[in-house]
Amino acid sequence: RTTPVAPFDAEIRLTINVIDADAVAYSANPAQFGDITAGNGIAFNSGKQMRFGRLRLGNANGSQLLPLTIPIETQYWNGTAFITNTADGCTALAGTNVEMSNFQGSLGPIGACKTRVSDPITFASGRGNLQLSKPAGGATGSVDLTVHLEQTVSGSPQTCIGGAPVAVTGANRPYLQGNWTGGAYDQNPTARATFGVYRGSEEIIYMRENF
Repeated sequence: RTTPVAPFDAEIRLTINVIDADAVAYSANPAQFGDITAGNGIAFNSGKQMRFGRLRLGNANGSQLLPLTIPIETQYWNGTAFITNTADGCTALAGTNVEMSNFQGSLGPIGACKTRVSDPITFASGRGNLQLSKPAGGATGSVDLTVHLEQTVSGSPQTCIGGAPVAVTGANRPYLQGNWTGGAYDQNPTARATFGVYRGSEEIIYMRENF
């Protein structure tokens, strides 16, 4: 995948050779469904539009006293730009697809599993529910996240789902990779999550804004 393609209808023809247990062929072989001409392809029950997609992951920051929601959404190229794929309610990822690395501050090391990835990660109207748990002991700092969309993960990346690190697995959804640093669309999305950026003064008992 090198160049985004605008949505189009896929005209698909299915051809089957029918042979019974005696190796006798059906008289009308091959049986055919649909045709590869405009408007004559198989009419699937959810439509036949094909979209050039990607998975976008956004940076996030927040209090070390609360869970942190990570922006994640499926997008497709509409011919001009990538937009949220609001028709997507099927994509799902496992927490083990999300690598945690480059821990900074008191948030690491990964062996401590002070914050954990939500599991599973489901999508509705193109937006996912990826979260990191509130850090144990009020730890602050940052961690880099990578969603592995390839089938087979190279190296030995790890993540935290429970109380101990586990190996990262591939989601086998290469069709959602992007070209985040240029080139082909074969790169996994990455982002940075930071806890404790807006901690504020500990001497304030109550604060509000007036407009």
